[in-house]
Amino acid sequence: ALRVWGADQVTDDHLQVTAFDNHRHVIAGVTLHKSRLDPAIAVTKRGAIPVVVPGLAIVQCAKESHPDLVERIVNDLVKRNVTTFAEILRWIDVANDGPRQRLRCLCEQAMQVGGHYDSPACRALCIRLTKGGATGYELDYQVTDAFGVLLVDIAWPPDRVGLEYNGGRHHDNP
Repeated sequence: ALRVWGADQVTDDHLQVTAFDNHRHVIAGVTLHKSRLDPAIAVTKRGAIPVVVPGLAIVQCAKESHPDLVERIVNDLVKRNVTTFAEILRWIDVANDGPRQRLRCLCEQAMQVGGHYDSPACRALCIRLTKGGATGYELDYQVTDAFGVLLVDIAWPPDRVGLEYNGGRHHDNP
């Protein structure tokens, strides 16, 4: 499912299938997962392919995959608006079939600092700022100047302070 949703980080060709019934399925070369979840909420279509929804696919992946791989997949799919941190948290609770503490922590911390979806590194910076007491900031703060409307990654508007994370690399206007 993660490959179908565009997670290029999944590089193996091992096929895994989730079944939502009580029948015993055997397919050579395929790992079968049984699910007690309602397929009406857990399955959608991507083109003509029935596939579990992105948040659930991540939660299923987190059960057996290395946490670093899962984090890269989460950051990529959230950045591309395939899923959200809130959706992933909901599916952790719905699946309720084992601990996924690192995934839960990643999602909760991201939401705590506003999610700043476009940059995991900037999100990590926001978490550090919050822990250090530098609160009250706004994300993607709009500033208007002679060049038009600009977005500052992290801003404290009353103090007229802005912080642009990797600004030179991502913007053509100094």
